[in-house]
Amino acid sequence: MTEIAEQPSWLEVAPSWRKEALLLVPAVGITLIGIYLLSGSEPDYLSGLRPWLKQSLFGACGILLGLLISRLPMTFFITIAPACYVLNLALILSLKWIGTERGGAVSWIDIGPFRFQPSETMKIFTILILAQFLCPLKSSVGFRSFLEAALAAAVPAALILLQPDLGTAMVFVGILMACLHGSRVPRRYISLLLIPLWACVALPGEVLTWIIWGAGMALWLLMIAWKGESKTRLALFLVAHVLTVALVVQGVKPLWNHLLKPHQRDRLVGFIERTDSDTRDLSPAAYHLRQSLIAISSGGFLGQGLGQGLQSSHGFIPMMRTDFIFSVLAEELGFAGAMILFGLIILLFLESIHHASHADTWRESTVVFGVMGMWAAHTFVNLGMTMGLMPITGIPFPFLSYGGSSLITNYLGLGLILSAARRSRVKVEQAF
Repeated sequence: MTEIAEQPSWLEVAPSWRKEALLLVPAVGITLIGIYLLSGSEPDYLSGLRPWLKQSLFGACGILLGLLISRLPMTFFITIAPACYVLNLALILSLKWIGTERGGAVSWIDIGPFRFQPSETMKIFTILILAQFLCPLKSSVGFRSFLEAALAAAVPAALILLQPDLGTAMVFVGILMACLHGSRVPRRYISLLLIPLWACVALPGEVLTWIIWGAGMALWLLMIAWKGESKTRLALFLVAHVLTVALVVQGVKPLWNHLLKPHQRDRLVGFIERTDSDTRDLSPAAYHLRQSLIAISSGGFLGQGLGQGLQSSHGFIPMMRTDFIFSVLAEELGFAGAMILFGLIILLFLESIHHASHADTWRESTVVFGVMGMWAAHTFVNLGMTMGLMPITGIPFPFLSYGGSSLITNYLGLGLILSAARRSRVKVEQAF
């Protein structure tokens, strides 16, 4: 980041409340929409508290924690990140013995009337440690930094995948990609993450698919060779391609039969094999998707009203408070409500991008991009599965879905962005 001359104190203090407001207003607005939707649902009889009241408490705690974090320097959080990262990993490992199963995954720890999901806080600590690896203070940034960052993101993702929680594991890919984009790692290394995806081209095992895979690999190696990559690394990249395609082709069958649970296989099959058969003949995943699409399409422009949606009020929408809350919003608030939600999330992203570009250090910029990557992965996957554009993986919508761990984690990420924003030494007229 370019250094900016120190400004008088009033130039730093004056716009701080506006910096916070432009980030807090869209986040709190989305949370209030979620609470409003929850107020039309049935109470949680197991705990005696209504969902909207519990979500309000979670939101208040999240906002307070976010504002507290914004008052502390980013260097403090990056310094303690390694210890928190290791402790959170140990907590995820301990789920095998102390965890509670829910939705087919052992991802929660019961704490009195509440449930804590360690994989949510793991996202924040991963972002912070990625910033440390990708933006070293006393050494150059290169291929080693890329490998350290990839490993730091892959370890928690693999452990979460074994719970099994495919949706949350996918978020770490978005976090890693966003942090790599926000750091000084050469852009050509980011394309290494696409090697497993490109290897899927060869899955059919036909001669043509192998030719396409080989041609794509050769073209990529020629491009990075033209940019000046060393022969040693070119050879390593070639070996990585070959090993990855062999692993993908030979490992897809045992992965399908032994690692994926029956409900996960059902979701993938239901996404690929669309059918117009009778509802009684649908698989559970296909049935859930159909109910979601019916709810979205029946909302009209202004919706059917709070608690008046046929699909939501009669419980046809699965996980309507968490994973499929957008379907409830579209049915009860209609196209207008969906546009308000999209406007708020776009404003949140635009303000975050602004603060990432004006951060004082590369580490702060990387953290801001990492938080945005977390939100973007949640948003696109959640919307994609509710609209039938992606397989159903079970992932909440940021700030909107019911759940204390998810909501508080999102506000912790917002607090990190506010911390970078409060300490950016940008003139008032530049920022506003």
